[in-house]
Amino acid sequence: MVDHNEHRLIERFDAAAADARWQARWDEAGSFVADSASPKPKSYVLEMFPYPSGRIHMGHVRNYTMGDVLARFRRMQGFEVLHPMGWDAFGMPAENAAMEKKVHPGTWTRANIAAMRGQLKRIGFALDWSRELATCEPDYYGHEQALFLDLMDAGLVYRKESEVNWDPVDMTVLANEQVIDGKGWRSGAPVTRKKLSQWFLKITDFADELLDGLKHLDDWPDKVRLMQENWIGKSQGLQFLFRLVGEVRGSSAGEIEVFTTRPDTIFGASFVAISPSHPIAEALAAQDPKVADFLVKARAGGTTAAEIETGEKLGYDTGLEVIHPLDPARRLPVWIANFVLMDYGTGALFGVPAHDVRDFEFATKYKLPIRRVVAADPSGAHAPVLEAETAAGIAVNSAFLDGMTSAEASGEVIKRAETAGWGSGKTQYRLRDWGVSRQRYWGTPIPIIHCDSCGPVGVPREQLPVVLPEDVTFDLPGNPLDRHDGWRLVDCPKCNGKARRETDTLDTFVDSSWYFIRFASQPKTAPFDRAEAEQWLPVGQYIGGVEHAILHLLYARFWTRALERIGMLSVKEPFAGLFTQGMVTHETYQSADGRWLTPHEITLGEGGAMIETAGGGGVTRGRVEKMSKSKKNTVDPEPILDRHGADAVRWFMLSDSPPERDLEWSEAGIEGAARFVQRVWRLALNPAANSGTDDALLRKLHRAIHAVGEAIGALQFNKAVAALYELTTAIEKAQPSSTRDEAIRTLLLLVAPGAPHLAEEAWARRGEAGMIADAAWPMHDPALLIDETVTLAIQVNGKLRDTIAVARGLPQDEVEPSETFDWLGMLLLSCHDLTRLLRNSLYATIENSDPDRPALQGLDLVKIGADNPDNVYLSAPVRGSASYRITGTRGSIAYVSFGSKANRYAKDGTMASTGELRNDDIVVSDDGSVEILVSAEKQDGNWLPLAEDSTMIVVRQSYLDRSTEVPGEYRIERLGDPMPPPGPFEPKALVRALQRTSLGVLGTAVTFAQWTELFMTRPNELPDWGQDMFQRAGGDPEIFYLHGYWQLEPGQAWVIDTAVPDCPYWNFQVDNWWMESMDYRHHKVTVNKHTATLNDDGTLTLVVADTDPGWGNWIDTTGHTTGTALLRWVGATEHPLPVCRVEKLS
Repeated sequence: MVDHNEHRLIERFDAAAADARWQARWDEAGSFVADSASPKPKSYVLEMFPYPSGRIHMGHVRNYTMGDVLARFRRMQGFEVLHPMGWDAFGMPAENAAMEKKVHPGTWTRANIAAMRGQLKRIGFALDWSRELATCEPDYYGHEQALFLDLMDAGLVYRKESEVNWDPVDMTVLANEQVIDGKGWRSGAPVTRKKLSQWFLKITDFADELLDGLKHLDDWPDKVRLMQENWIGKSQGLQFLFRLVGEVRGSSAGEIEVFTTRPDTIFGASFVAISPSHPIAEALAAQDPKVADFLVKARAGGTTAAEIETGEKLGYDTGLEVIHPLDPARRLPVWIANFVLMDYGTGALFGVPAHDVRDFEFATKYKLPIRRVVAADPSGAHAPVLEAETAAGIAVNSAFLDGMTSAEASGEVIKRAETAGWGSGKTQYRLRDWGVSRQRYWGTPIPIIHCDSCGPVGVPREQLPVVLPEDVTFDLPGNPLDRHDGWRLVDCPKCNGKARRETDTLDTFVDSSWYFIRFASQPKTAPFDRAEAEQWLPVGQYIGGVEHAILHLLYARFWTRALERIGMLSVKEPFAGLFTQGMVTHETYQSADGRWLTPHEITLGEGGAMIETAGGGGVTRGRVEKMSKSKKNTVDPEPILDRHGADAVRWFMLSDSPPERDLEWSEAGIEGAARFVQRVWRLALNPAANSGTDDALLRKLHRAIHAVGEAIGALQFNKAVAALYELTTAIEKAQPSSTRDEAIRTLLLLVAPGAPHLAEEAWARRGEAGMIADAAWPMHDPALLIDETVTLAIQVNGKLRDTIAVARGLPQDEVEPSETFDWLGMLLLSCHDLTRLLRNSLYATIENSDPDRPALQGLDLVKIGADNPDNVYLSAPVRGSASYRITGTRGSIAYVSFGSKANRYAKDGTMASTGELRNDDIVVSDDGSVEILVSAEKQDGNWLPLAEDSTMIVVRQSYLDRSTEVPGEYRIERLGDPMPPPGPFEPKALVRALQRTSLGVLGTAVTFAQWTELFMTRPNELPDWGQDMFQRAGGDPEIFYLHGYWQLEPGQAWVIDTAVPDCPYWNFQVDNWWMESMDYRHHKVTVNKHTATLNDDGTLTLVVADTDPGWGNWIDTTGHTTGTALLRWVGATEHPLPVCRVEKLS
């Protein structure tokens, strides 16, 4: 018998031959062609289809590998799977190529599609190519034209004049993202505002539906749902009229209508501003050349939010005045302002400089009054306004509103406006109707004919598609369709008179708003067959980048709901599940003169210094960033595929990072994936038909089946890979047996979704019937997932002395010797989340333990040790002697701090804070980005100090309102000379990791157990126990902690009265007796600065009870009679101590 560990004579897996062989076999068999008539349950897996730019990049490979693994897995589970591919083929890059390379956009696009199709096929994706579509082909966009006409017939399409960003050199409308620093991205010409007749889709008719639908998208990321909710932007406010004093020459207007979400600030109004396109402004311009000149100046610049917010605020005093509706003696001047857009709201606003940043800037420039009407408390009524104070508070200097909260004052103003008839409460949306007209050639022609007699007329259905003419040129600026009379001039379908085609084309977002429906059903004579499409819809799993979180996904949701409204579908949401994957990143390199260099243009000199190969100059290592052609940090998949084969590339994309996080490309990573492919191949070549059983291996096998299936189903591909690595190692170490033969066979089934070519080749080599692509996913035995024994900790006086193994299910009182289990031992038995803490910590010490290659890991919400339910945490390993850089975006979350820590449990039993960068000290760039230097030596700008023994960084982010705030996203990198690649993971490293983990978990458990014992000595109080004990456990030095223990009888309430200090954040929470947070998702167990209601005198009353007493801020005990509690003041200079009592509720 050949020794199963003897590899010297075993052939290597030939990836090049196997890849080509099995891809051909799958094509011949039609393995991945979806059958709509199949009786199997349906599963629709879809990645966002690509723009055919010419070559696929590693971001494509990662995205499509994830979807492919899921599709193959679902197929093995017995589903009929639809996994199609197509091309988002219209767009400006093709027109740019036409101008630069003198090639027709269609020729350029179709050549790119052919090249990218070949690349995708080479990677072996299980795609249904029979349903391939390209949005630039008439057999697709002709159906889109028909749907456009259907929506127009239903009243969901209209035409109006709208201000657009106009490039006067290229003579085209620019999208907001194409306006850079006020100039056209291609011509560099200053952009102006221009009014054009545009076609719009009535997405605002669906605002409430789109908003409400988000509540039911449980399998979407929370951050994407929040981004859509904010984009829709539902708000309550007051729409009202300012009455003009006197008349406006050339206009019949007697009032100016405005909308505000802050009626409580109405007494702070110091001016009214109207848009340069407001009818009153245009009437004044017709009478006064100075006004006309100002309007020209004001319309320079784009209509983007960034342009408006950051551009210079320009105003013109019209000399007109309006009457304040609540104080007729007051007159407000009327200004024309360049930051007011006619298409947003009413085209006018009233300025409250003290409480709006934009208004403050405008009033300061033009010396307009700034009047405070909101303060934190009445004593601040006359405090100077040094900058805009936008927070809600108490009304001051506001006549009858004084003393009311902002909410009360708003309600009172609305009531008076409605009673007097000068205004009414109104719901407003940030969302605007979707302008779909684009003044470009390469897009779907809008199927409208313009007739001077009949107006706009839809193209008759029998004349669709309206096909783009091929004989166009791009030697002149502007839209070639405007110059193509042979195509443009036609007869009117209604009166047969002379008419002209619409020369605008549709926004390319329209193309991607329904393509997933066309994939599901492709009849020639209709956009889709409803019955067939609804067999597949909604898409079960949609995968793509978070950069599409708003527009594409929102438009697709609107399009689906619009089709449902007009009776073409019964489905309301397009995508049941959404996953946003991270980017593929790579280091960047710059030459001494600032040029970006590719890795192939660099060599290593003496001492590892990087040198430019061509000239010998020095090279600077830049940040790890998203791969981009401009920074030359892309990696071409072709040479990697040539060298390692498709499966190694696929495996690397799955293995090195959680799929929602960025993946840094590394040669070591791809080499490791290639080695794993060869390991599996060597196992597959082992002789089968062995005898004997191996119970330990069988248990590991069934655990792997369960773990891999669970991980793939949850899109946690790196966890699936980890489980397969563990199983492969166990098989390699096991002796020959029938169990080992079964394990090898099952291993091939488990790796098949990720490494399908290897699996097919090995499956065939072992003599298995059929293709593994058609095989069923293996089943696990639930009984084999349960250990027959459990390990219990033996402790004496709080110190771990030993462990013992006892039978699972043994009653606690039968565990001997029972006297060895002290209070902490009972805690370890009863605290379920301590095991999660152990698992989470172990992951950190193994997967993210290298301080030379750190990553900011999102900590599992373990909720032990009074972790804050309002918080999200990130951590990364560091060493005190090194330097690091943290970069990212601040987000809109209320509070963030960065801390460095030193794990000193082994030395003196503490997790010490060694440095802090607090929320108020963080400098954020205008674009929301943040850069922080982390080092022992002081740095300019944002600096987080390290100590010699610092071991980790913690980022703590606190919500005031989870429904509106978005947490920041951060990355960390080590600075200095490049580090050598990491060596193989050895058993000793695992031992050290286990030691660090157990030390940290044990220290945590001991600390919290001792705390609770201390708190129990003074029940139902919140005393100051001294802050040192909390700082020694890693507490934030900026936080003042008040801990306590409560015990209540039924019908009793723990009442806490306290003053509230002036600080950016505070919260109170109840935990159970081992300091594990209660069920905060379903019960009110916490309250913070945003959610609490203060008493009239500004104090706070908290009521901890099992039922809501109807007064104070009720905190639910969730059925517990004992527990711990924590009140934390963050960033406060004063630390009031609460007064506590126990009352019996009536």
